[in-house]
Amino acid sequence: MTTQTMKRDTNKCGTAGAPFKNKNATKHGLRASGLPSGCKYIEGQISAFRRYIREEVTDLSLWQEATLQSACRHETRALLAARWLRLEAKKLSIAERVALVKTVSDATDARDKCLKAIGLDEPPDPLDLTGYLEGNTK
Repeated sequence: MTTQTMKRDTNKCGTAGAPFKNKNATKHGLRASGLPSGCKYIEGQISAFRRYIREEVTDLSLWQEATLQSACRHETRALLAARWLRLEAKKLSIAERVALVKTVSDATDARDKCLKAIGLDEPPDPLDLTGYLEGNTK
């Protein structure tokens, strides 16, 4: 490939894709930090958790998005502590195990407070299974 051809290709304005620096797909701009090696599966769990919350609460404000980000970080903290407790339980002293269990508990409590702040503090309506049990599927 000649330098003239390469120059032409790099200056080419293609029609595919979004315009440069557009904000079409930006949801909130908040990012999470990376996880230690061996813990990458947690990112998928947190992503699923975030999607589930977004399905429950539509039209999140920026403050609610930031609170959801905090809830995701607390959930990540709980999952990491639970993983370390599971993997290193035999090497840890009783005090260290109790500290990890307390970390999981505290992270779960903090996550629940964030979810309550978003507006997920009401229990769901109970299911009415009488029609299903009687064979009425309408």
